[in-house]
This record gives sequence, C-alpha cells and structure tokens, in this order.
Amino acid sequence: MASFRKADGGWTSRVAGTDKGEAMRLAGFWEHEAKLRRAGLVDRKADAYKAADETKLADHISAYEGDLLAKGRTANHAALTANRVRLLLASAVGINDIRPAAVNSALQKLKESRGLSEASASHYMRAVKLFSRWLLKDGRMREDALAGVSVKTAIAKADRKHQRRALSREEFAALLRHVPSTGKRYCMAAADRVMLYRVAAGTGLRASELASLTPASFNLADDEPCVTVAAGYSKRGKRSGRDDVQPLPMDLADALAAWLAGRAKGKPVFTLPKIQHVAEMFRADLRSARAGWIRETIDRKARRERLASDFLVYRDASDRVADFHALRHTFVSWLVAGGASVSVCQTLARHSTPVLTIGVYSHPTLADHRAALEELPRVAPRETEQERASMKKTGTDDALPFRRAENAPKTDGILRLSTAQTCTSDDGGRSDGKPYETRGFSDSSGEKGARPRSDSNRRITDLQSVPLVRLGTRP
Repeated sequence: MASFRKADGGWTSRVAGTDKGEAMRLAGFWEHEAKLRRAGLVDRKADAYKAADETKLADHISAYEGDLLAKGRTANHAALTANRVRLLLASAVGINDIRPAAVNSALQKLKESRGLSEASASHYMRAVKLFSRWLLKDGRMREDALAGVSVKTAIAKADRKHQRRALSREEFAALLRHVPSTGKRYCMAAADRVMLYRVAAGTGLRASELASLTPASFNLADDEPCVTVAAGYSKRGKRSGRDDVQPLPMDLADALAAWLAGRAKGKPVFTLPKIQHVAEMFRADLRSARAGWIRETIDRKARRERLASDFLVYRDASDRVADFHALRHTFVSWLVAGGASVSVCQTLARHSTPVLTIGVYSHPTLADHRAALEELPRVAPRETEQERASMKKTGTDDALPFRRAENAPKTDGILRLSTAQTCTSDDGGRSDGKPYETRGFSDSSGEKGARPRSDSNRRITDLQSVPLVRLGTRP
C-alpha cells in the first residue's frame, strides 16, 4: 500500500504492489499530481475524459436515453434511438472504440440481414451521429468521432422501400362510406376509425401525433378552428420545443364538435393500437371498402372493370402502397391539387424543406396535369398585314422562289433584285447560252418582269427542266 496526500489535503492509500521502493515512488508521484491539482495546474476536463473512457459504452448509451427523456422526447422515441445506437456500436467496448469504418460496416450488415431500405439506414446513421455529437457536447469526448460520416438527408423515391400513393377523393369517399359496416376492429369502433381517417387526411397528422390528442387539443369555438399537438409528440416540435398548431377545415371542425361531445377530459380521443397494428387496421378497412365498392354495381361488365382497377387496392400496378401514412401524402397532394402555393403547402405539411413536400409527399395525377394546362392563357401571335399578304402567295400562279444573293447590293434599304440572269453552260446554266429570265420580281426602278405563261402544263415542264441558278453573280 502507498499512502499520499490528496488534492483536498486529506490522506489516502492505494495498492502499489509488493515492492516497497516501487510503492514509495508511486506515492510520491500521486502526491505530486495532487499538489498540481491544488495549484490549478491540471485541467479538470482531463479527469472527466479519463473517467468517461473507463466507463462502459452501455452506460453512456443509457445516459443518452435518459437525456432524451429529460428533453421531452417520448419513451418510444428514446428507446428506438438508443436501440439503433446499440446495434451500430455493438463491436465497441468504450467510447474511444467508436470508428467510422466500424459503424459503416455494422450498418451494411444490418441492411443485408434485415433488408433495410436507404431511408431506414439513414435513420440508423443519424441516430448514432447524434449520440457521438452528444458525447462531445456533454464533455465525455474531446472530439466528435463520427463528424466525417455523411447521412443522406433526402432519399430518392427509387431508394425507398415503400413508395406511397395518395388516395383520390372518390377512393376516400368510398372508404368512409363502407367502414361503418365493418364493426369494431383492433379495439376501435367503426365510427372512431372513420373520424380517425378524416382527421388524418384533413390535417396530415401522423399516427403518433393522433394518438396524443385529447379533447383539450381541439379549439373548435373560434372562427379559425385548429388542433394542437404537444411538442413532445410532434416530429418538428421535438427539435424546436414548440407545440404544433394545425388549422382544421370547417366541415371537419363541425363533425369533430359533435363527435367529441361527452368525451372524457384528459383522455386520448383515439384509442389507437400499436403503430404496426394501425397499418394493419387501415389495410383491412381498405380491403373491406374495396369489396363493398365492387358489390355496389350489379352490371357484370362494370363489375369486371372494377375488379381489374386499382381503386382502393393496397398496392397498385405501379408498386405504390396505400398504408395509413399515405393519408398524410393524400393531405399534401390535395393541397397541391387545390392550387395552394409551395410555401403554404410546406407550412401546413410542417416540413423543413419544400423539396420534401413537393418531391416526396405530392402525387399529382394526370387529371391534375390536364387541369393545370387548361389554366394556361390562350395567346395566339398576331399577324401583320405584310405577313397575311405573303401567306396568300402560295398558289401555283406565283413565280418561282428566288433566293437572295449573299452580297447583293441594297438601294434605299430595299434589296435590289435583277429580273434576269444569264447562265451559261460553264456556270451551271442552260447549254444554249440563252438567258434565263426569273419572273415575278421587281427591280429597284419598279418595272415588273414578264408575266408567266398561261399554259400551266408548259410552265411546269419548263420549271422541271430549269437547272439550279448560281447565286451571288450580277448580270
């Protein structure tokens, strides 16, 4: 044992081995280090970095999860983020073992074993990068070990595992019309599911945000009804710390006022099942609504056409799916089709960039494209008197077109054209050396050339036998 004086002046002992001389040297070293600390010559952060390095990585991740909860994140979000970090850092023992190559390798193995899409892989990478940044900000590491690792901020549609589509107004109306006849499903009454789908398509709220709503979340008494999502449950509110206030359509606000009557205060208005079961519930309602829509017609031909259509199918011919989150896509697509500006659509969708709003969540149809084209102004070019006069001279009674010479002289701004050019056999003209007369043009003096012959057959024969005239020469 080696005894020495600590930084606070008290005595302490440490195991220094069996050799007395070595123990005395260690005791002197520790006492000298404590003296430097008392004098303020040792950086206290170095002690914190050393202690953090000696702590197990699992303890750091647990502390990070607790910090997310303290910031107002939901328990599901904190647990999901921490679990993603654990999966990508499974090979690391301490925080100093975090390496970009090891993280990329772990992510690639997850993509192969679990079939992760590029969008899901970006969520995993973002979670571990945020954890590494938290280690730096919390004073546990001297630098961000994953600062050089990039994350795809925008995932192309082709890289997404599920390409969603928007429901048409006819599809959504048929869904609401047939859901009441299906009864209770996943512990939710049919009337509650109808209202759930209406609120989702009328506000663009996500499933987790809808599950957090209580009667106090709705403000239906004012002239501008709205619904408020607490910051801890809103995707944007988790970053900004502010509640999200979403306006409501007037018809939806009237329906909600009647539906919310008698609801218990402080209790969720939607008793949603687990997130994965919400998608299954919506898919089952789609299937039931499609079957009911097909039974609405008794005509055999019409029924065959409905059976072959993509109306209310979960996955259409283009491999796009209509799951519960597709109602958010439907909300944005209806905004765009209604003529709302990009700024308004981005604000109502609560997106950070218009690229996400228009490029991912908007699904214009061919009818929308046609309607947009019909809004273009009908503008036709106005013809001048000279253009109308020249357009009339297109019959066979007009003269042979004459090409302007490149270096032809101009007189008073008018191109001077000769009425006749002599072409010899040397320059590609007639073999008899006689001049060929170009008819139908006036020279600068205003004298007209000879009128064409009246015999149209002879004129056509002559034109066919006339060789090309070399331009750029003067008679």
